[in-house]
Amino acid sequence: MVKRYTKEAMAALWLESAKFNQWVQSLLAVLSARVIAGEIDREIFNQIRATVNVDVERVHELDGLFKHDASALIETARESLRKAGISEEKIVALGAQVTSYDMEDPAFSLIIGEALDLILKATADLVSILTLRAEEFKETPCIFVTHGQPAVPGYLGLRFCRWIAMLRRDEKRIRNVQTQMEVGKFSGPGGIYDELDPEIERNACDFLALDSDEASSQIIHRDRHASVMASLAICACNISQIANDLWLMCAYPRLEAREYTDPDQRGSTAMPHKKNPINLEKLRGLSSPIRAYAMVALEHVMTYEERAIDQSSSERIIWPDATILLHYMLVTMTEVISKMLFFPAQMKANLDKLEGIWAAQYVKNTLWKKAIFELEFQGTNGEKEALPTYKWVQACAFEAWDQETNEPAMPLQLVLRKQRIHLYLTEEELDRCFDLSWVLRNADAIYARFGI
Repeated sequence: MVKRYTKEAMAALWLESAKFNQWVQSLLAVLSARVIAGEIDREIFNQIRATVNVDVERVHELDGLFKHDASALIETARESLRKAGISEEKIVALGAQVTSYDMEDPAFSLIIGEALDLILKATADLVSILTLRAEEFKETPCIFVTHGQPAVPGYLGLRFCRWIAMLRRDEKRIRNVQTQMEVGKFSGPGGIYDELDPEIERNACDFLALDSDEASSQIIHRDRHASVMASLAICACNISQIANDLWLMCAYPRLEAREYTDPDQRGSTAMPHKKNPINLEKLRGLSSPIRAYAMVALEHVMTYEERAIDQSSSERIIWPDATILLHYMLVTMTEVISKMLFFPAQMKANLDKLEGIWAAQYVKNTLWKKAIFELEFQGTNGEKEALPTYKWVQACAFEAWDQETNEPAMPLQLVLRKQRIHLYLTEEELDRCFDLSWVLRNADAIYARFGI
C-alpha cells in the first residue's frame, strides 16, 4: 500500500521480515511437536530456537535461484544455523517433513489475526469518539433527509447513534471471522498426514495458539479468508457511509458542518476561500478497492482439487492492502470526527426554512385517528372541493411550499388554519403536530440503547 494511506503499526505486520519470522515460528512449532512425540531431543529444539535467524536479502537471493521463496527461507534459516556451528544432523530437522503451506498458512493465520486486532482497536476508538459527540449533540435538532428531500426533524445525536450501531455490527462480524481464522495445518501436501501425524499437528498448532483445521488439503480452505475479507469490505462501506453523510452536511447550501482544516492547510489550488472536506472524500473513495479485494478473495474459494497456486500471488497484494487501508480509514475517521465542526444554528435555520411542512404526516395521521377521511379544500379560485384526507393535507403542503419556485410560500400551520383545520382538530391537537419535543419524544429510548 502507498505510504500516504499507511499507519506504521499495521504496516509493520506485513513487512517481509515479519512474515519470514512467522514462517520460522511455524517451523519451530513442528520441531516442538516432534520433541513432545519423542522424535527429536529437546536440546536440539532449544539450540535451533535460540540460534536460527533469517536474512531477508539472502532469502531474495536464493529465491532468485530456486524460484520458490519457501525453500529459500528454509535454506536461509539453515545457513544461519551452520554459521553458528550447529551440526548438519541437527540442522536437517528444521523444515523437514513439511510442505510450503504447512509453514505459510499457519503464519498467515497469525498475521491476519494480529491485523484484525489492530482493526478492532481502531473500530473501538471510533465508536468511543462517536459516542462522545452523540452526547454533545443529543438535543440538537436538524432535518433528516430521505430521497434527497427534507423528511422529518431529528436530533443530530441520533445520526451518530446509527453510525455507532453500524460499527458495533462490524466489530461483531470481525470478531466472529477472526475466530474462524484461528486455525493452522501441518497435514502435508494433500492433507493426508503422510509425513506428520495428527498429533504432531495438534501440538504444533498449540505452540502457535491455533486450532487444528478439521480437514485441510494442501492449504487451509479459503472460505475462511473470504469471510474475513467480506467483513473488512462491509466495514469499509460503513466508513464510506459515515463519510458521505457528513459530506452532505458540509455541502452547500446546507453548510451544517465543516471538516476541520489546519491553519496552513489549502482548500483549493485556485480558490483561497474554500475549505474542502478532503478527508471525507478520500474516505468515500478508499472503500472501493477493499470491495474489489473482497471479490478477489471470493474467487479464491474455488481451488483446483487439493492445490494450485492461483490464489497465492494475489493474496500477497490484497491482504496487506486491505488491512492497511481499512486501518487507515478507521484511524482517519476517528481524527475527522473528533475535530469536525458542527453548526447548530445553521441546522435550525435549515429546519425553520421548511415552514413546518415536515408536520404534514402528523396532521394527516391525527385526522385519520379521529376517523376523518374527507375534508373540504378551497382552491385559489374560491372553488371548494371535497378531498380524501391524504390529498387534502398534500394540497395544503403544496400551497405552503410553492410548486413553481420550489421555495416556501407561507407556514403550513397558517395554510391549515386558512383551510379551516379548526373544524376537525383542536388547537392542542394541531400544535402537537408541530411540536418537536412530541415528534422526538422517543429519542431517549434510542439513546439509552447506547448508554447516552
